[in-house]
Amino acid sequence: MERVAAKKAPYTELSFGRIREIHDQVYFGRWRGPSPTDDDLRQAQRQLAEFIELLVAEAGTSPPDDQRDYLDKTLAAFRDTQTQRGSELFKAMNDALSYGHRLLNFLLRARGEGNHASRDFARFHVFSSDGDE
Repeated sequence: MERVAAKKAPYTELSFGRIREIHDQVYFGRWRGPSPTDDDLRQAQRQLAEFIELLVAEAGTSPPDDQRDYLDKTLAAFRDTQTQRGSELFKAMNDALSYGHRLLNFLLRARGEGNHASRDFARFHVFSSDGDE
C-alpha cells in the first residue's frame, strides 16, 4: 500500500534513534513492494549497510553472548547480500534486516527499554506494510 509520509518520524528522541530510523527506512522501503526497481534495491542495500555498520559499532568488540549470536547472524546474512541475486538476494536482505532488528532489541533491553516496534512508525514512511518483523 502506498502512503504519503506524514512528517519526519520522532526517532531523534529515542535511544539508538538513527539505527531505528534506518531500520524502518529499509523495512518500509519500496524494494519490498510489488514492483521494486533496481534503484530501490540499491538504495535499500546502502541503507542496510549503514544500519549494520551502526549496529556493529553499538554492539562493540565484546558483546554479551545473546548479542554476539545475533550480531554474527546479521553479519553472515549481510555477507550473503554481497553475493546473492534474485530471490536469494531478497531473502538475504530480509534476514540481515530481521537479525539486525533482534540485535537492536537486545541493545534496547540492555538499557532497560522495550523493543523497537516498526509498526509504531509506519505512518512516517511512504511505503508501508504496517507489519513488524
